[in-house]
Amino acid sequence: NESIGIRGRAARALAFIGPSALSVIKATLSDKIPRVRQGGAAALSVMTVPEITIPAMESVPLLVQALKDQDAGVRMQAAWSLGRIGPDAKDSIEPLAQMLKTDAPKVRRRAVQALGRMAWKVKEAVPSVAQALSDSDEEVRVRAARALNETGPNAQIVLPAIIRALDVKDEQVRIALIDLLRYLGPLAREAVPALIDTLGDSHRSVRQETVKALKNIEGSAGPALRQAIKNPDRVVRIYALEALYSEGELGKAGTPRQQEVISELIRASDDPSPPIAMAAVTALQYAGWNTVSAESVAPAKGV
Repeated sequence: NESIGIRGRAARALAFIGPSALSVIKATLSDKIPRVRQGGAAALSVMTVPEITIPAMESVPLLVQALKDQDAGVRMQAAWSLGRIGPDAKDSIEPLAQMLKTDAPKVRRRAVQALGRMAWKVKEAVPSVAQALSDSDEEVRVRAARALNETGPNAQIVLPAIIRALDVKDEQVRIALIDLLRYLGPLAREAVPALIDTLGDSHRSVRQETVKALKNIEGSAGPALRQAIKNPDRVVRIYALEALYSEGELGKAGTPRQQEVISELIRASDDPSPPIAMAAVTALQYAGWNTVSAESVAPAKGV
């Protein structure tokens, strides 16, 4: 057809014919029109699903070759298709990692997104995703952080890179990574000093998520949460106090650490902010410190 648009859509539609159209799709990948080559790359990702059943071993090499196309749109479509195939496209990890070195931010965005869709199951993809956390393009950094957030325990292998990225200027990146550290829990203990620093972050949402992460990593009686009780931000102090009593860890034993926490809570019960004072009293009651009651504190706080 003389219409480039129609030819491109026709190339995509070949996927629904099934495996018998594979030879024609291969031919579209070397068509002189970029739109047609894009359509062929898109068709391969659609075909590599159980309903149509073309093995990844047939489609992935073709898409990896398309990653070298001179047209950025074709390379982006090939990367998207490989990401759609997911872990079965693990042979494309190295070529996609090479794409992260291209000058075009939009191409790097597609590459890191594709790698992220494999990294949750194929840990070999995780380092390349983590590398993108220091990309010069904000959207690449955000996509890398979100992709790592979905990798689960596999992210532990790049923990140093995650810790370094907590200093980036993008709020969305920091929140995604802090949420990942919260998920990792005790496995992310190495990140505690960096998280303590983020308690002074300029964005309240970052500070709030940090408290939640510290609780999961250290437990309710951890020293970092005791430090958070003194945070200048009222909301952070409330989050920290709630974390201290939500699991009931303070009532387990009369350890020196528990005594230190109780001392902090007693001081917090005298906070001029009623919600903070009440949260401190509640935490003390959970710890079995019954000499302080909510009724005795409330009148003094104007509650």
